[in-house]
Amino acid sequence: MTWPFENDTSGIVKRISNRSISANRKRNIFIVLTIALASALLSAIVLYGFGVMQETQKRNQKTAQIMYHAISEQQGQELYKQEEIAWVGEFFNAFSEQVNHSTVNFTYANA
Repeated sequence: MTWPFENDTSGIVKRISNRSISANRKRNIFIVLTIALASALLSAIVLYGFGVMQETQKRNQKTAQIMYHAISEQQGQELYKQEEIAWVGEFFNAFSEQVNHSTVNFTYANA
């Protein structure tokens, strides 16, 4: 019921509330999008960190921990027999060459 001294503001209130809901909807979509992008970024950083750690561990498993140089064949066979040594690599100098007052050494290694 509307009294003669009252204003009928129901249309204006309805329009303002619809705009408010629309603005809140846009804001909520923006917030959800921001949270999704932030979580994707953080998970990418964490996964990259774990990947680097795994790569380093795998590379260290394939790398020799110690190298022996200029050992005899008998000493090499004794190294092959030890249980503490997982694998033995080979290392030898192929040849050396003098180039412009510098010596270049060519070496083969599978360690």
